[in-house]
Amino acid sequence: MRLHYHEMNLFHIILLIGGILVLIFGIVTFSGKTALGKRSYFFSGTELDKTVMGILFFLIGMLLIITFLIEVVGPHFKKEGL
Repeated sequence: MRLHYHEMNLFHIILLIGGILVLIFGIVTFSGKTALGKRSYFFSGTELDKTVMGILFFLIGMLLIITFLIEVVGPHFKKEGL
């Protein structure tokens, strides 16, 4: 039995590339090597530092990559024989 891969369209490619870029940006922001990592932001009167922003971007990137994997690999788990 041969496994046929789900075709990737432009949306899937953009989702994967965007997720990887946001993930890398989160890691770089967490380490403080971007202009965003050197600034301070306020949310409801609470100051957010570079670690919070870096972790936030990292998690958003992971969410985009997981969404890509569910879209592409997910339909194969419904087939019999896996």
